[in-house]
Amino acid sequence: DPNIKKIYVDFIIEGQYPFVPPKVKTRSSFTHPSLADGRDLLYPILDFESKQWEPSLTILEVVMMIPKFVGKFLEKQKAGDLEGAFYGQFHLGDKYDINDWMTMPLCGVFHCLDHTSGKPKPLSKKNMYIVVSESAILFLEPEEKRKNYCTLLAWATLPSLAQIDRFMDSPNELFLKWRKADSQETWEQILDVENGNQCVNLIIKNMKNLKVNVEKTLKNRHKLHENEVTNKVLNKIDINQVKNEITLYESLLEHDLSITAVQTLMGLYQKAIEYYSALNNEEFMVYIRKLQEMLAKDDIQTVLHKVETNEKEEKAKQKEELARKKEEESRLGEGPPLEKEPQVNQLNEETKSVE
Repeated sequence: DPNIKKIYVDFIIEGQYPFVPPKVKTRSSFTHPSLADGRDLLYPILDFESKQWEPSLTILEVVMMIPKFVGKFLEKQKAGDLEGAFYGQFHLGDKYDINDWMTMPLCGVFHCLDHTSGKPKPLSKKNMYIVVSESAILFLEPEEKRKNYCTLLAWATLPSLAQIDRFMDSPNELFLKWRKADSQETWEQILDVENGNQCVNLIIKNMKNLKVNVEKTLKNRHKLHENEVTNKVLNKIDINQVKNEITLYESLLEHDLSITAVQTLMGLYQKAIEYYSALNNEEFMVYIRKLQEMLAKDDIQTVLHKVETNEKEEKAKQKEELARKKEEESRLGEGPPLEKEPQVNQLNEETKSVE
């Protein structure tokens, strides 16, 4: 393809190589949907040559197979075959830098908590990230020691998502139901997702790009008409004013890193995302990216962490104060403590009785 100038490929070689095969990942979005979302492409590359990994196979030999793989892939894509979108695999337990997805087109990163109960168990009791790529959803747990690094807990292709339910009184609470895979049970999750509306909109957009039929319904099965949502959002948001304020606060944030400025700009980004999502306008991705890039900055994280720390300290003080008041009330309810005679007097009485 003359439009493709360079394709960057990374080989990840681990300690037991060559007995453990390398991982092959690309950082170049030369396809749509993109394969540059962190997946391992080694086995699809070998499959095109009808080969399997063997310790005798060299890295150079694999490199020489890549042009044929790319050519065949592009041929399938031009023919309208989207099967290639699901080539490759993600390996559970692999480590990823969450910032890698921040710069990828049509990818989104969202904080969430897993509130799933029963079976299957929650993926994690801690904070998680959901990564929505053009053809897959990944669930990752942040590492404690390395900032922005996460461990992959689970992943699935977008078409394997059968249903998403949202609750009108809690829009960030999402119920995800996955299609059965082989002999596995149906996988259901209840997640509390930051910016849940943007997350769902991105999933729907990418599923439609994969030619997956998507139908929107309310939880009570009443049909949700697109114009209902659109009109309400359009009437509520003056997008020109929002964009002017975004420009103002982006400039302000270069000199004023106050929590007020940060939170105001975050709110403005979310309004723009909501507005363009309702119009099904791709510009909503511009503001998702702006929001993600802002949250990835160290100085912004420092401000937010400081606020979070102050809130925790304030809550701890309130708990201590409440415990102190309860203890005082308990003491008042018991009445005054009984006075005891000094030990000296007791000894004197004993002495008298002996005499």
